[in-house]
Amino acid sequence: CQLDVTSVPEHVLRKQFGKLKDAGVRGVMMDFWWSVVEKRAGVYDWSAYDAVVRLAEEMGLKIQAVMSFHVCGECDGDGVFIPLPEFVQKIAAENSDVLFRDEFGATSSECLSYGVDHEQIF
Repeated sequence: CQLDVTSVPEHVLRKQFGKLKDAGVRGVMMDFWWSVVEKRAGVYDWSAYDAVVRLAEEMGLKIQAVMSFHVCGECDGDGVFIPLPEFVQKIAAENSDVLFRDEFGATSSECLSYGVDHEQIF
């Protein structure tokens, strides 16, 4: 399983999508990684995903886009590493309170705290 679809050659994706279509699958779930889309704060570039989105549309597959705002590759067997955006890592290095902390007080550098946003959550 390739976790970073942007690095899979088109001919491989075409073959995989074809097998899914043949099996009656109507759509695929795909991670859209934060650090791939927003390399610089406030500058969004979705072009890394253009080819795979076009291919899915061409083959009649719907896409369930998952906005992935966490690190990829921290689990055994992931086979790929996609970090948080560099600008976020710099902020976290200066202020670890922006990182997720569990009920035991352990901090995770894989994702941000629920409270780090301009919008009120609760």
